[in-house]
Amino acid sequence: MDRIGFDIDGVIYPWHEAVLEKAKREGLVEVSATVGDLFGYPEEVGLLFHWSKFTRDKYVSDVETYMHPLPRVSKDVLSVLSDNFELFYVTARSGELEYPTFRWAEENNLPQRENLIVSNGPKARYIVENDIDVFVEDRPKYVEELAEHTAMILLTQPWNANYNVDNHVRIDLLEELIPMLVGEEND
Repeated sequence: MDRIGFDIDGVIYPWHEAVLEKAKREGLVEVSATVGDLFGYPEEVGLLFHWSKFTRDKYVSDVETYMHPLPRVSKDVLSVLSDNFELFYVTARSGELEYPTFRWAEENNLPQRENLIVSNGPKARYIVENDIDVFVEDRPKYVEELAEHTAMILLTQPWNANYNVDNHVRIDLLEELIPMLVGEEND
């Protein structure tokens, strides 16, 4: 296994938590709201955003005002994996988020950031083009789509807790990847 791919939001970066914090500060949701409240994932319905399209668009347009640094655990896991594998980051973001995403990767010293792909098109194309062996994702929709092209690992989040993994590996914490992919001695 030479190449590992990662989604960014919900896998290595807590985008959902950042949006929730901003929504709380602006009084759009109750202070007691959780990520699960805001981004529920009922199996039949799909991802639900509990705000209007206008509000979603506003969050997209000023993403840089609430982007957090890359979490320490993500930095540590990616550092270990980058010593052993070629890393790719394939994230579904609209065009106006491309530049802020690349700048965020640079500012956070994302390992192997030259392999960062920001696209609002199908992720499968980039999985195939880059011959990615394993992909870590949080959205069941993408797990199903990408499973035809690569081995999938689903990172548990509130919006996928009820998703039946079937033939896919599920992890609860990103750091579980180290013993799984590198071995116990690097844990």
